[in-house]
Amino acid sequence: ADLWYREEGSGEPLLLLHGFLDCANAWDPFVATLARRYRVILAELRGHGRSTNRTGAFTMRQSSEDVLALLDSLRLPRVHAMGIS
Repeated sequence: ADLWYREEGSGEPLLLLHGFLDCANAWDPFVATLARRYRVILAELRGHGRSTNRTGAFTMRQSSEDVLALLDSLRLPRVHAMGIS
C-alpha cells in the first residue's frame, strides 16, 4: 500500500487518524488551530482517501503496522495521537 499523509505546523508531533470509511479531510476544521502548537501529521489509512490498497484486504492489525511504518519513516519514535470514529 502507498499511504498518503501531509504535515502542517511545527512543534511536538501530533498524529491525527480518521475513522473507518472516512479520510484525513475529517480533521480539516481543526488543523489550522492545532498546527499553531503541533507538527500535525494527517494520515489516510490503507484503502481510504488517497491511500492505496492493492489487495483489498483491511485489518486493524495491518492499519496499525502501516501507521508504525509511517512514523518510522518520519523518524518519530513517539507522538501525541488523536483518532475519530
